[in-house]
This record gives sequence, C-alpha cells and structure tokens, in this order.
Amino acid sequence: MDLLEILPKLKNSIDKGRYSSGSYGRYFRIGRFIGVKIIDGYKKYPIKKDFMLSPRYKKTMVEARMLKEASKRTGIVPKFHGVLLFEHKGSWHIGIVQEHICGKSLAIHNNSRPIMERATKALAAFKIRYKDYNPNNFIRQRSDGAIRVIDFTPSWVKMTQPGCY
Repeated sequence: MDLLEILPKLKNSIDKGRYSSGSYGRYFRIGRFIGVKIIDGYKKYPIKKDFMLSPRYKKTMVEARMLKEASKRTGIVPKFHGVLLFEHKGSWHIGIVQEHICGKSLAIHNNSRPIMERATKALAAFKIRYKDYNPNNFIRQRSDGAIRVIDFTPSWVKMTQPGCY
C-alpha cells in the first residue's frame, strides 16, 4: 500500500476515534497488514515548519529510524514502511507506518516476564537493547505464535551499530 493511499483511511479512523492508545501516542489499524502510530502532544502546530522543529517531530523521527534499523536486523519487530507527515483539522501530525501485528499482548498472560526476557535477549543478539518491560509491547502473533516487540519509544531502546560493542 502506498503511503498516500493510507492518508484518507487514517484521517477517517482519526475522525471516528478508532485507535488503541498508549502513554506516547495512538495506534490506528489501517488495513489487514498496515498500522500507523501517531505521536500525540498537547500543543497544536498549524504551521508545518514549526511542527518540523518541534520535540514531538524529532522524537518521532528517532523512533522511526530505530524501528527501520531494527526491522532490517530482525523479524521480531514490525516491518517499517515509512513516515507520514500530514495536516488534519488545522494541525500538523506525524505517523510511523508499520506492519500491523495481529495477535494478543502478553498482558493477558499470568507469567509473561520469562517470555519478555527471551524476546529482549533475542533483540540483544542484534545489538538492540530493549528496556520497556510493558507486557502490552509484546504481542503473540496470531498466525504462528511468535512473539513480536512493537514499541520503540526512544527513551526505552538503545541500538549500537552491528559489530560495535
């Protein structure tokens, strides 16, 4: 799906309030395999240039770069499809377009800690240090039962270059 094809569906989902939310943003499922994470904030940005200089824009770009790199290194994270910068109802927004992982979070498991630790060790093998032990960030994929890690908020993830220690 082309990024420009996503925009009308995303705006429709925003208007209808169809999303999942976390402490850092909202997530919209756009199609069977596509989702968009929008980083929210209290301040509105009616001018694109001001938005592109904002901390929200910069944090989102860092998260997008980390997800892009992580999705190149390992299949444990959603595939990165791009960044969508758009205006909606008089304010600028940014969204990370990524693979939608269909499944249940580990929040429903009584003993999720060992599963989360195995997933973070698997990421560490690819030089990705993941510190966000929130069971909602670990999804058991419906299609094959594999565990996928879905949130790359910059304050909780550190990455080194392959071959660097």
